[in-house]
Amino acid sequence: MVLVAGIGAYAYWHDHERAKQVAEIRKVINQFADASDTADTKKMATLMCREEAAQFTSDVPNASDVGPIVPGQRQAVEIAYVVIKDDTAMVGVTRPPLPTVNFDLKRENGTWKLCNA
Repeated sequence: MVLVAGIGAYAYWHDHERAKQVAEIRKVINQFADASDTADTKKMATLMCREEAAQFTSDVPNASDVGPIVPGQRQAVEIAYVVIKDDTAMVGVTRPPLPTVNFDLKRENGTWKLCNA
């Protein structure tokens, strides 16, 4: 009886943790899309893993000439799937009418970061 209760408690905890991680990942993806749409390169870099942020900031030293997307033209972000394995995740992101694009994330210091590098 105690074993069954323990298994049930673990299953509940595991599902709760996964749902929490998926919510955090969705938030990062949406924040990144918003930062991209508003040409906020500093915010974009904060949402990237260390390696990707370093590459991004060296490749895009001054993106001030890239203007933000007009709010009415921004496309909604749809998340097709989230696959989590330990401290990495793969997320399928669609901004209709464009096809689904895969994003890799990794957890750095407990925070999910985009990391396609």
